[in-house]
Amino acid sequence: MKISYRITAETYVEAQKLHAAKGAPISQRILKFVFPPFFLLIGAITAVWGSFGPNSWGMLVLGTFWAVLFWVYPPWQWKRTYAKERRLHEEYTADISEAGIRLEGLMGDGNMRWGLYTRFLESDKLFLLYQSPQLFNMFPKSAFGPGEADQFRELLKRKLLPRNSSETAQLLT
Repeated sequence: MKISYRITAETYVEAQKLHAAKGAPISQRILKFVFPPFFLLIGAITAVWGSFGPNSWGMLVLGTFWAVLFWVYPPWQWKRTYAKERRLHEEYTADISEAGIRLEGLMGDGNMRWGLYTRFLESDKLFLLYQSPQLFNMFPKSAFGPGEADQFRELLKRKLLPRNSSETAQLLT
């Protein structure tokens, strides 16, 4: 199957959110979902049950700082990165086959065998194909024709999900 697409700002932000929620290392996900609520909760508890003093203010300020750092700043930074990175704005064509993915854009092209990819994630709007824990390719579902997204998902499951060493060696040859 052959698809053509552009990465929009919304697609880019969606990809980053999906990666942050499910693709990032567990330590990063724990920091994001534990620190801000913990400090905000401790600050609120000390404010309600104790005297609202320096400790309460400190916890609330720290919780607010962590919340901004983990929840507000990243989407703003992703939009800014998209706006500055012109390579993300170009049109891409992906020829997807049993052998791999041939990706073409204005700045170059590449032929990636399935052995390059380690795993994939999927949301309602896109697929992420990981080459490493932090490096992935984005494929918006809007680029696929009727039924093609389902075919792509099945191909990904066949090619990327649990591999034994003989399958990995076969994919790399």
